[in-house]
Amino acid sequence: MQKSKCACFRLKSGTNTDDVWSKLEEIGIQPLYSSEDEIGSPEIYANIPSHIDPHSLQHFTGVNEIIVTPLPEIDWENQWALHGLDFRDGYVHIPVGLQTIRLKPGPGFGDLSHPTTRLMLEMMPSYVHDKNIIDIGSGSGVLSLCAIAMRAVSAEGLEIDPEAMEHAQMNAILNHMQEKVTFSLSKQTYRPIVPAPHTILMNMIQSEQVVAWNSLPSLHHLSGCVCITSGILTPECEAYLKQTEDWGWIHQETKESEGWLAFRFLLR
Repeated sequence: MQKSKCACFRLKSGTNTDDVWSKLEEIGIQPLYSSEDEIGSPEIYANIPSHIDPHSLQHFTGVNEIIVTPLPEIDWENQWALHGLDFRDGYVHIPVGLQTIRLKPGPGFGDLSHPTTRLMLEMMPSYVHDKNIIDIGSGSGVLSLCAIAMRAVSAEGLEIDPEAMEHAQMNAILNHMQEKVTFSLSKQTYRPIVPAPHTILMNMIQSEQVVAWNSLPSLHHLSGCVCITSGILTPECEAYLKQTEDWGWIHQETKESEGWLAFRFLLR
């Protein structure tokens, strides 16, 4: 949940935008949307984590130029239509049991285009039923809303981006779940609204998980709590498991998809 920089990746003529998009995701950069510049050359706008120097990516395959720039106004509906899973009638549709969760396009991460979101949803069903969910880095609200559809008791989504928080709140209203789901800006003074049992969800790259977890000390004492995470690439597995061991988490399960990993832990 640490701050990131926005950059425009201007691509070389003839470069496959989808290939560059995937490669950026593989190294922990979050593409936001693609477009063409005034002469028709492809470009990708992306959030770059603060620990990555944009200029170190200058020789990235297919990239002609990288410009750190404020994010221009985005046509979110067009972007979600291009990348979102089962996008129709203006929404992403997610089947969850007998329900279908609909997500309105917006700035929050989680249109199901990324394998980490899908991995989280695969791991959640057995561990959210009758639980109170704490969703760290809640993005579009996708995990919190799907958890309620999986019969969680309640969900609290924590965000650092006010626009993503508002996006998630709109999705809660859209799915008539605003009585069971809350979204708020993450603060170091945060305390869970409801008592145990809890399940923690956290879908973000390792460096962001470190910042997020260290900023929420009240969660460090939830002994016996299940924590499901994703956002880790396969080569990072060993270092990540060492980090979680240092936190006192007990590793119980791993899943893999398209080079990305998801994990289930038990908090000591």
